[in-house]
Formats: sequence, C-alpha cells, structure tokens
Amino acid sequence: MMKIFRLEEPELFFNGNQKCLDPQVGLLNYGPHGGIAGFIEKPRTIFAGIIGTTKIIDETRGWLERLKYRIDAEETENTEYKGIDFPGINKEGPLKFDIIIDKNCILKIDNAFIKQLSKTESRKERIIATVNEYCRKFDDMLEADPRPQIILLPIDDDIMRLCKEPGVKIDKIVYQRREFGNPDSLNAPLFDFHNYLKAQAAKRNFVTQMISPLTLKFSEDKQSPAFIGWNFAVGVYYKATGIPWKLADIDEDTCYIGVAFYQEISKSEKTMRASIAQVYMRTGESQVIRGNAFEWDEELGGRQVHLSSDQIKKIIDDSINIFYRQRKEYPKRVVVHKSTRFTDEEIEGCELACEKIDELDIVHIREYSGFRAFHEEYGYPVLRGTVIADDTEAILFTSGYVPALATYPGPSVPVPLHLIIQKKDTSIETICRDILCLTKLDWNASAFYTRMPVTIGVSRKVGAVMAEMVNVTKEPPSSYKFYM
Repeated sequence: MMKIFRLEEPELFFNGNQKCLDPQVGLLNYGPHGGIAGFIEKPRTIFAGIIGTTKIIDETRGWLERLKYRIDAEETENTEYKGIDFPGINKEGPLKFDIIIDKNCILKIDNAFIKQLSKTESRKERIIATVNEYCRKFDDMLEADPRPQIILLPIDDDIMRLCKEPGVKIDKIVYQRREFGNPDSLNAPLFDFHNYLKAQAAKRNFVTQMISPLTLKFSEDKQSPAFIGWNFAVGVYYKATGIPWKLADIDEDTCYIGVAFYQEISKSEKTMRASIAQVYMRTGESQVIRGNAFEWDEELGGRQVHLSSDQIKKIIDDSINIFYRQRKEYPKRVVVHKSTRFTDEEIEGCELACEKIDELDIVHIREYSGFRAFHEEYGYPVLRGTVIADDTEAILFTSGYVPALATYPGPSVPVPLHLIIQKKDTSIETICRDILCLTKLDWNASAFYTRMPVTIGVSRKVGAVMAEMVNVTKEPPSSYKFYM
C-alpha cells in the first residue's frame, strides 16, 4: 500500500549538546561540539604548517587575517533568503578557535623551481615535477617537532597556470583521465593532482587543506566570500581538532555502512577494483575501511561491479569490529547502503556478517529516480523530507523547500532519491529518517544539507583519494579527515 508522509528536519548537537537544525546557526549560537558528550568546549588554537612559494604564503597570511573578522552574507538570487554572516575565526568569537601558522612548520617552494617549471615543455612533466616537490616538502615536515595539526597547501597562481589544462577556467589539475584498457593508464604515476597529494600526505600521517588561487581571492563562481569562510572554518576545525556537530536524532546502537568501489589500475596490466566501507556512528567520527583489490571483467560481469559473499562479509565484519573498538560493545542494528543494487550473493555476505546482530537493513540508493514533483498552487518545490513509499521502495526528497530557511536553497527542481530496500528488519520510516539525517554529516562543508547521505557521497570522495594509493603497501589511515 502506497503512503505519503513527511519527516521532520533532523536536529544537530553543538557545544554543550545544545540543539539546532542549521549547522551555521548552531555554530554561531553555541560553537563547535568538540566530540566529547556533554562537555563544554573551551577555546582552542590550531597550529598549522604551510607549504608554498613566498608570494602565496604571504597571500595566505593576508587571507587568514581577513578570515578573523566578520564577512557579511549575500542574499540568494530570486529568493528572500539571506545567508548567515560568517563570524570570523578567533577564540573570542562564536567559533571558539583560531589558527596560527607555526614558524617552524613553514616550508617554501623556491622561485627557482617555478622558473625551471616554466621552461619544461610538457604539461605532464610539470605536474610530475610539482608533486615530487610537494612530496619532498612533506618528508621535510616529518622532522618538525611538534608536527603541525594541519598543513595548508595554497597553490601558487603560476603552478596552477603551468599545470592545469589550457583553456580550463576552474582551478583543477588533472594529469590524465583514468581509462581501463589504455596502455598509458597502466603506467600513469598519478591521475588527479589534488587526490594524489591527499594520498601522499595521508601516507605520512598528515592532514591537509588545499586552497586554490580563486578561493584566496574570494572569487569562487559558486560560493560567496561568507560561505567560503564557513566551509574553510568547518573543514579545518574537523581535520585539526574536533567534531563541529553531531547528529541528535540517530540511534546510538546502530552502525551505518556505505559500501563503494574505486578503480585501481595495477602494473600487471589487469583491470582491478577495490572496495571501501565508510562507517558512521552517533559518536560522530567517520572511519574508512579499505577492502582488498580484485579483478573485474566487464565483458562477463557488466559495468556494475559487485562483491562475492566472502568479500562483502569481510568488509562488513571489519566495520562491525571498528564499532566495537570505539564503543566496547557490538551494534544492535547494522544498516548497509550502496549506490548499486545488491546481488543475492552480496545480501548473503551481509547476513553472514550480521548473524549475531539483532537488526539488518540493506538499502540500494538510486541517485536518479526519474521522478519529479511540483506544487499546484505555489512556486516553491516539494518539502524536504517528503516520502512516497510502500513496503519495499521509497521516493525520498533529501532536497526541497526548507521551512527553517523559508526557501528552497537549490538551483533547480529537486531530484529525489529512489530507495530500494532489499532487506528490512525495521520500518520504511526509520530507514528514510536515517538517510535524511546522514545528509547533514559532511564536515567538508557548512551547508544546511547535502543531497546524498554521507554513506554514499563521502565514500565516493574517499575512493577517489584511495585510487591514488596504488603503491602504498601499509594500511592507510582510517579517519575521513585524511581524505577530505
């Protein structure tokens, strides 16, 4: 039987376990949560290292100085909604922290390197030279005592100009696209500049914050200066010190797992895949588990990659064990999300891993449902949290009109998620409420929500960095902060 209902907007915990719906408003009124239940967060200082040219380091210092103070938000075009003013990064303000660049953790890229780079004809050779230079600096930073809590990586305009593809407006450096069957891909030293540096820093146990030239100029096309300030502050706080906010309306005995895949091209000229699990708990911290690489034949298995029963059992076992290590008890419920349909073999593997778990929900989350909804009388779209469901499937609007904001913050008609529940020990309402909650847990931004739950959206980001770790033999760090 079909039913239509609406879920209430999930609340978040901030400093002192104060509740609020909006990440920015909650931080403004109460400050960051910090990560310790019920603890009143005290002001903190984040000690940062920095790698860059003398010019870009000076620009970054000036940029950080500007971020100490209030930045007025801009009104959203064609709506009555005005964003939240950025309060500034300082210990006396609402955010309760400041950033100090440790003078012992400043590593400069010489102007001679830039000059030599400009004389190198091949763009790919320029990229290789640049990543090698950064890796040398990472190695030098290992000698710092104490080590910085975070390394800022502001990218020099000249490096960006010399390394990105000609004619491309966005600040993004791509060595080459990953393409199976292409001999060049088998021998490519890297693919994405940003993800490769993340991988190399994580290998050395450093967390990093890359800053593009456009960001330093507050000239991002899709972000206002206030929003740039908010996103930077939230990201740096999480990476360097603590948890900005926690979910209030989510079960503490549940382990949420997002299973995703990434492409790994081996030197043995075999087409490889590897799986990861992104594990979430109410405590807030996000953990990453890397599965073993395996061959996948698209001609036999198709384009959608699947795991064997043993493969998915192992990755779910590892996820449950992480939950146990953090909580000292096993979860009573396990929820597994994947953006592709679960095969019978995958369901069997999940069930085997959860034999001693009381409840197991397995949900295939389809990003594009082909479904749209429009209001007959009003110009605003359907309310966020609206659900159209029967016992095994649901259409869930994770984006839409938000009463707390009195507007719809998106750029186009909301696209709902299509949920196919392939195993259900709870209710369709609980499953949908979980997903709505998990759209408010990406600490890489300060937006009111993301369209995809973190179990899917964040797993993709982590997989993109993991794909650059082909030659990393030891187990990579498990915390999400190394990959964002």
